[in-house]
Amino acid sequence: MKLLTDDYKTQIQTLHSTKQKWGSKANRWSQQVIAFGRGLRAATVLDYGAGKGALRSDLESAGFVVSEYDP
Repeated sequence: MKLLTDDYKTQIQTLHSTKQKWGSKANRWSQQVIAFGRGLRAATVLDYGAGKGALRSDLESAGFVVSEYDP
């Protein structure tokens, strides 16, 4: 089963390369993600759809180990 079509991958690559801010605004959610992770007593976070990695710094500063994935 194919989860991502080639067309979708091409669209995402185009957005990342042509729109400077695409995938760079997730850190506006960092406090909510941190609170949620702490509520779960999580040590790690998978940032699925990580884009340009905007969440990573805030989450690592809060003590989480972060793995990023962006299809």
